[in-house]
Amino acid sequence: MLSVGIDAALNAHQGEIQSEDGKVHWHGRFENNKDGLDKLVAKLEEVKKNTGDTVIGIYAEAMGSYFAPFQYQLTQRGYRVVLVNPRKVKKARDMKNLGKHKSDPIDASTLASLPWMDAKFRDMVTHQRYPISELTRLHQKMKKMETQVKNSLHSDLARVFPEFIHNVKYRDSKTVLKLLEKYPTPAKILEVSEGKLIKQVKKTSCGILGPEFVKKIQSLAKDTIGVPDEEGVIGYRIKFFIERLWEIKKSINKIENDVKQRTKDNKDIQMIDDMRGIERFKAISMYAETGPIEQFKNARKLQGYGGNTPIRIQSGKKEWIGRPSKIVNQHLRYIVSVCARSLASHSEEFREIYYREKMKGKTDTQAYIIIGNRLLYHIFTILKN
Repeated sequence: MLSVGIDAALNAHQGEIQSEDGKVHWHGRFENNKDGLDKLVAKLEEVKKNTGDTVIGIYAEAMGSYFAPFQYQLTQRGYRVVLVNPRKVKKARDMKNLGKHKSDPIDASTLASLPWMDAKFRDMVTHQRYPISELTRLHQKMKKMETQVKNSLHSDLARVFPEFIHNVKYRDSKTVLKLLEKYPTPAKILEVSEGKLIKQVKKTSCGILGPEFVKKIQSLAKDTIGVPDEEGVIGYRIKFFIERLWEIKKSINKIENDVKQRTKDNKDIQMIDDMRGIERFKAISMYAETGPIEQFKNARKLQGYGGNTPIRIQSGKKEWIGRPSKIVNQHLRYIVSVCARSLASHSEEFREIYYREKMKGKTDTQAYIIIGNRLLYHIFTILKN
């Protein structure tokens, strides 16, 4: 049997071909283009012919998109390509007593030796997710970017107008952001007449907010202890962050609408969405990250792939349960954790689980982890049956 290890990079990859006895038949560098692909395949065919062995797998680290074209092309040519979690590669490197020594040839060699070090790698397959996950992951990235911009905005407001942060609800609402975009500092707010402010607030809030809200803002601005923005720098930053927020929000809405349109006829997503407490886009995200349900033998495998499963350490008659494993699909874990909190509030079944675990002395986080794993059990059952 032959095994191939590839350490991927942007411009070129490092590869090594090993046999079961650890003998190295070839190692070298090849470009990340068609010539490099042809060079690798030619070497593989040459070694196969000389040894009479078959290639049981091509192993590469699951790092970014650098290896994606090679993965596709090699798969199309009939090779089994396995993406390995970098933590498992590090563990294998430690087992080979390489310590902190790391280089492209060492990583390629370590990857090629994985099926000889642990037999389970011989049958291991890469978990597949649906293509729509590229858009749901983009949405997740944009939401994180939105949070970062909001934090920067709140930080600047805390410098020039701390009373606003403490006393104004819904400070990220359209009405408040429009007001701050035009009048970003207390001094700017006090320069404008009360009537003009009331007119703007009524228009942006569709009449919900009015004179009382404006008087409160003006009163806070008058008695503020904030740092005076004499150079207008903080006001400029506040306007910049708000403009950036509008752009991000617009992009998020566009992604959501496009994804929902693409999946409007998907019955599996509809069944997940029917669960009380799960919003449509979250249902799409979980479905996309889970991928074909046939790749999971049972619900526990899915929980291990996307849930908070603890690391178990056992020695003799003693057993310890440690922190949750990090060798998971982090995107699926994030979506599940968000949905767990929503289910605890809106679903009677999951609310009972939450209070049951709290009665046992569990923390909120521990209760939500249990709810998240139960959610994955339900998703497995729904998609499997």
